[in-house]
Amino acid sequence: MNIALLTAGGVGSRMNMSIPKQFVHVNDKPLIIYTLEKFERHPDIDAIVVTCLKGWENILRAYVKQFQIKKLITIVESGDTGQDSIRNGLLEIEKRFSDDDNVIIHDGNRAMVSSEIISDCIVKTELRGCGIASIPTVEVVLYTENETSSKKVIRVNI
Repeated sequence: MNIALLTAGGVGSRMNMSIPKQFVHVNDKPLIIYTLEKFERHPDIDAIVVTCLKGWENILRAYVKQFQIKKLITIVESGDTGQDSIRNGLLEIEKRFSDDDNVIIHDGNRAMVSSEIISDCIVKTELRGCGIASIPTVEVVLYTENETSSKKVIRVNI
């Protein structure tokens, strides 16, 4: 089996919003649902486990029902860090699934993951025992002027 472990435990502090970014709506749909749909539609993903920010589990369950996500097996409380959230998810997966199953870990806020990347991770894991997806990035530096500084450097990875 291939189990997707999606992390959705961040508070989105850099976003300066009143809700965590995984629940921000983009075109009338929460960001986390776009990610869940990618794994839901992938033919080789058998189950999904999500680590979720405490207090937001019922909201996530409501969205899962609304958008008909059928492969979600459980929602686990996230940890204080991304690493802690992954650990919590893996401990839950260990209780429910076989040691021979594959776990694909993905950040729930990264909705642009392609079916090809998911497939490639599964294939590489089957061949080598593990796999990590990465894509080349281009770094862009933007300069802006504001009231407190004549130049402000903003680093953007695209």
